[in-house]
Amino acid sequence: FAISSSARSSCIRTRCSGPIAAKAGIRDELVRSPAVRELAIVGGENDGSITLIDIAKRMLGARIQLPLESTQQPRPRGVAVSRDGKLAYVTTGRAGSVVVIDLDKRAVAKTIENVGKRPWGIAVGADGRLYTANGPSDDISVIDPVAGRVVRRIHTGGSPWTVVLAA
Repeated sequence: FAISSSARSSCIRTRCSGPIAAKAGIRDELVRSPAVRELAIVGGENDGSITLIDIAKRMLGARIQLPLESTQQPRPRGVAVSRDGKLAYVTTGRAGSVVVIDLDKRAVAKTIENVGKRPWGIAVGADGRLYTANGPSDDISVIDPVAGRVVRRIHTGGSPWTVVLAA
């Protein structure tokens, strides 16, 4: 799968068969659930939503609007999925939070506030903790998703954009 974006819309494409979906708003992140083979998650930065895709049927599934929990509109930047495939974690850029999506219910489960300035990239560690790259605050936040709070900040400098963890 690949995302092709213009100023107004995005088209999600498969390698062989062309577009499967076109949606208004820019789509920035495409993630496949490791435990659920037929699900992909796409973040929509401009409209503050994520869209689920049924890979097997090559069709759009649920569109989930992220909550406005701060003074800033959530702008999904990074998406990661829990190892069991039950939860998706979405960074919100300027809103400074991580939204937790229950993938079985296709709904927002909770929002973890104040994770850093503009969290962009996100990764899930082997222990289930979340790691967000917070550009303007020049750090990585380590988040306990069960407690819903930051447990540590790691200074990086240089506006980190993404996070990749070694296995």
